[in-house]
Amino acid sequence: MESRFGFTGGSALAANLRAGLAIVNTFTAASSGGISWCLVDYFISGQWSVVGFCSGVVAGLVGITPASGFVPVWSSIIIGILSAVAANYASNLTHYFKIDDALSIFSIHAVAGFVGNLCTAVFAADYIAHLDGYTIIVSPEPSFDCFCLGLRPESPISEGPWPTPDV
Repeated sequence: MESRFGFTGGSALAANLRAGLAIVNTFTAASSGGISWCLVDYFISGQWSVVGFCSGVVAGLVGITPASGFVPVWSSIIIGILSAVAANYASNLTHYFKIDDALSIFSIHAVAGFVGNLCTAVFAADYIAHLDGYTIIVSPEPSFDCFCLGLRPESPISEGPWPTPDV
């Protein structure tokens, strides 16, 4: 978990309000992701587990990573919930189709990352990005515009089939 704070909060390369907000967004998305994964598991199968909670936390972390320094705190809760619910259903689909996805790695990282990337376009706010003192988002609308939503899917769709080497 500490490395995620260095990843999201430290990506600002400065100790400013935006870096602090990225850390708070990381906490809230992870918490809401874990709780929502457990609730979906409970409504589907009547039980929840610690592994499900941890999977939801990771899904929330993956979902908030592209948006952590650009969205307000209330929207990080929504991003965590949407990422975890989408990843949970993707994980259930892999079980249904008998696809071997150990620990739901693809379901959590690919699906939650795709959802988080789309939610960044919806919830990004110009006043949040300007908390570092110099970043300015140029868009037709002041904040919370869906102008970029039509352009945003090109990134995860084009990165999806890209092979990554084993480290």
